[in-house]
Amino acid sequence: MAVAGIALCERNQRPFLTGWLVAAVLGMATIPNFYTHYALPLLVPMTIASAFVLQRRDIGLFAAAATLCFSLALYNPFNFAETQKSIQSMSGLAKSIRQYDSGGGLFVADGPVSLYALSGKKPLSPLVFPPQFNEWIERNTAPIPTDRAVDDILAKKPGVVAIANWPSTNLSDGHTRTKAMAYVRQNCRWVDMQTSYEVVQTATIDIYGDCRR
Repeated sequence: MAVAGIALCERNQRPFLTGWLVAAVLGMATIPNFYTHYALPLLVPMTIASAFVLQRRDIGLFAAAATLCFSLALYNPFNFAETQKSIQSMSGLAKSIRQYDSGGGLFVADGPVSLYALSGKKPLSPLVFPPQFNEWIERNTAPIPTDRAVDDILAKKPGVVAIANWPSTNLSDGHTRTKAMAYVRQNCRWVDMQTSYEVVQTATIDIYGDCRR
């Protein structure tokens, strides 16, 4: 629709919109990994370009309806039961993290990064997002090498560790999981398990707490 919008817009606007859209696509393509939010730079130029299609009386209404149906097929915003389950499970995980932290803080080895904010715990490393620890395509892409970052975190003796009971990504390289599981087996005890309901996946998160300091 964005391409059609550029074709329909006034001639003096086409070079700018085309350049903007091409720059956004190239910027996104330079990132080897991909998450949905990486496409955000495309949102504004595509929205502006699509306006020239949506304003047409002949096809605008049909295009708007098709876009709405496609969006609803990807994600149902009216599934309130799923939302409530997600709220309850995340609240339960955060409560367990606060309750069973022996004083060393939280390490989300593989799970929702929002657990830091929900539990009021500060990350133990500049690397915060679990994919930075677990995905081979993200391995050593940060200024701090992945293995060193994990070793530094575990050396601080985290008091509670959150980790999915099965790798949450097909891109997992297993290094961080192996180290985290060795740490919890030696120092912690299993205290809770909750299901994490996210838009793209559902995962079972184990909480290991009361870790020895």
